Amino acid sequence: QQQQQRQRQRQQQQHHAKEEDPTTTTTLPVANGFKAFAVVRRADAFWPADLWNVVCSDSVFPEIWISSASATRVVVVGFAMGHRADRLGDMAPTRVERLFLSQLDAIFGTDRRPRPATNACLAFSAFNWSQDPYARGAYTYPSPGSIPLRQRLAAPLRDRRIFFAGEAVNRDLNPCLQGAMQSGIDAARDALKAARDHP
Repeated sequence: QQQQQRQRQRQQQQHHAKEEDPTTTTTLPVANGFKAFAVVRRADAFWPADLWNVVCSDSVFPEIWISSASATRVVVVGFAMGHRADRLGDMAPTRVERLFLSQLDAIFGTDRRPRPATNACLAFSAFNWSQDPYARGAYTYPSPGSIPLRQRLAAPLRDRRIFFAGEAVNRDLNPCLQGAMQSGIDAARDALKAARDHP
């Protein structure tokens, strides 16, 4: 029932977006994303020194990575998408924190340190992209028939005076940060060319 309600809300958001923006030509599929952040002292690191990323597809958070925050602090990030992200978004923050730290304990715990993440966590935070009024989700994903739609979204407006960038308009690397960056480079190049051609 909650999933049906979320689906109706997304359809309403998409409908309103089309009404508000006359340039909207279509709606690409957008996956929800949910991130959990656990701050740990670098001195209390409980993972191997050369670890960067962990993929555990059967867990609450299918992907985990380590991100340096400062010389003394490290952020352990957990990432979930789709239905998993929806379920996490319906939970109380304290329950999400317990699930994330318990998963880290199960992965990295030893006989000597059975609960390393729970004991080392200094602070916890989480972010649900479906609740962001501007993003309305994490990012688009490859789907049948999406390439021409991405091309239409990337098309400049106002006699080539307005250009668009972002992973959604990149036909080759759409679900990736590097795809968004490349689209920004392409849009900047096209804008400069348009400015030279039509000063």
